[in-house]
Amino acid sequence: MKEVEEAMVVYTTLEEKTIKKEHIPREIPFTIVVNGKELTTLQCTPSSLQYLAVGFLLSEGVITQKEEIKQAILDEKDLHIRIYLETSIDMQASNLQRQIASDSVPPYQKEDEEAIPRLDSQLQVSRDKIFRLMRQFQTESSLYKQTHGNHSCALCNTDGVIMVFADDISRHNVVHKVIGECLLKGISVEDKILTTSSRISVDILNKVAKRKIPIIISLATVTSTALNLAKSLGLTVIGFAQEQHMVVFTGDQRVI
Repeated sequence: MKEVEEAMVVYTTLEEKTIKKEHIPREIPFTIVVNGKELTTLQCTPSSLQYLAVGFLLSEGVITQKEEIKQAILDEKDLHIRIYLETSIDMQASNLQRQIASDSVPPYQKEDEEAIPRLDSQLQVSRDKIFRLMRQFQTESSLYKQTHGNHSCALCNTDGVIMVFADDISRHNVVHKVIGECLLKGISVEDKILTTSSRISVDILNKVAKRKIPIIISLATVTSTALNLAKSLGLTVIGFAQEQHMVVFTGDQRVI
């Protein structure tokens, strides 16, 4: 499916107005149906939709491993996916409900933190590799080059190699797409780095911590609650990562 659409716009300066074509990111409603029941509808970029659905279920604790998925049927025409699990789920108990929003996620609960074990990863990465990685990360998205209207996320190794990359209009969806692809392809994440174009909020950090990814790097900043959670769980959080500088908010022992 196409990810970009064209719109006729009026380009305006102090001197003149000009009618021209502008590329904008395409946005669709994508519905996830689990065991025959509609679980949620996400506004998203129409790419990597199966990974998005699986990553969402993984993040929300509906599944913990790919063997729990009996069958997944993607319908790109009607914009939904039907996923059948080996066991039933209690939507009320899982605090899951139908939602239609770009950044649609259940609210963060203090109990989420208490359920996540503290990370004891000895993973380390050099500053040089981080700078080179972020240079590559910022040029990886063809969608951003066309529209400047999406978030990006990637799973990388300590050699600075991007292993999995995703684009989406939603900062949550890009994380779901990356972890969903990793789960389905059997890619280990516990010795990897997650990079993101968005700010690191507590709900983003929560997803990363649940997958035991020890290092998260952002082009932007981190929120106060996310930073406190990262300190509590032993994650490394890096922000404002550009070509020659970055800010290590916590966990600097992993940056050498």
